[in-house]
Amino acid sequence: MVELILLKALLERDIYRKYRHVIKVTEELQPILSALDLWYRNHTENPTIPDVVVNVHLGNPKNPEYIQEVLGRLERIDTPKDLTTLLQDVKLRHTASELALEAYKLASGESTVGNVHRVLAQLEKPDDTEVRFVSQDLGEILSSTTGSNGLRWRLPWLNRSLGSLRKGDFGFVFARPETGKTTFLASECTNFAKQLLPDQGPILWVNNEEQGAKVQLRCYQASLGCTLSDIRLDPKRAEATFVKNGGKKLKILDDSNLDSRAVEAIVASENPSLIVFDQIDKIKGFKNDREDLALGAIYEWARSLAKQYCPIIGVCQASGEAEGVPYLHMGHVANAKTAKQAEADFIIGIGRTHEPGEDYIRYFNISKNKLIGDTDSDPACRHGRQQILIRPEVARYEEI
Repeated sequence: MVELILLKALLERDIYRKYRHVIKVTEELQPILSALDLWYRNHTENPTIPDVVVNVHLGNPKNPEYIQEVLGRLERIDTPKDLTTLLQDVKLRHTASELALEAYKLASGESTVGNVHRVLAQLEKPDDTEVRFVSQDLGEILSSTTGSNGLRWRLPWLNRSLGSLRKGDFGFVFARPETGKTTFLASECTNFAKQLLPDQGPILWVNNEEQGAKVQLRCYQASLGCTLSDIRLDPKRAEATFVKNGGKKLKILDDSNLDSRAVEAIVASENPSLIVFDQIDKIKGFKNDREDLALGAIYEWARSLAKQYCPIIGVCQASGEAEGVPYLHMGHVANAKTAKQAEADFIIGIGRTHEPGEDYIRYFNISKNKLIGDTDSDPACRHGRQQILIRPEVARYEEI
């Protein structure tokens, strides 16, 4: 009886769209379910019982008399008042079965924590989620994309080339070791923090590279534009200025063993305005026979987080071929063919040479840029190159 109620419920397109993937029937009733599938592939309106009859016979069922009798019963069935509860229960049990299977595969070494968490997340999604198409209203589109600035960079050149960072934006910065990646993050994140309003979420910096206390100290230097010696002269005043500059909005999470599930839980709790992953390749919970594809899965996951919460900046290494190269391109990204690069909206390479007198010169190259930009962005700079001065003593980058 329950199966017949579910089959009749599928005569409504909205119910079919939301619940078809979780509804299973006996082999004897499968021809009716297949007939509904055939109908919805070729029509936009709801089917009637006669429509289903026609499609059933197109499939040549083994027992047409039984199917005909069942279809007659479908016409006489009244829709129960608790249909929504029944459908939700079917979906819940289906998802629970998937979760159990994925957990078993994880225990057998055939799955990942990330896969288990993705199935688990289905249990937390509201059941009445509607399909949301992109608005075609031009005014609404312009307002949501370029109507207001997002997070602006400290480096004016990045504002001219990339423009603001907004929800949904995901990109990464890559460079060789000892080039100044952490300094770049400190310089920019302290500037982003100044822009956040009291009711906005913090910047969440997931640090699994350098010692956390050292990173925090670099952020003090970048926020104040001061040397470590200057900070030591008056720590209380330095801390007060740091707080005034929005320093409390910058939260550094120091844990080298975080997996994707733990990160998602923290992000859901903090509801950040920006997420930084340093280094993003070290996030655990992703496996594949090929390292580049496993890392690509991390970047796909980060893109999904960006769409759900806020813009994300990742940091990763450049390959050995990038040593001493000024302007790095996408081919210099370490342990990557195309999987990493494909997921990013923007990619910034920071190169350096070993030429005398260029110790503090860094070469920025934007090798990918799909950001919309701002009203003051320059199209000529979208994939630009620029020499930038690194000032490690105050943890900042400045244009030359």
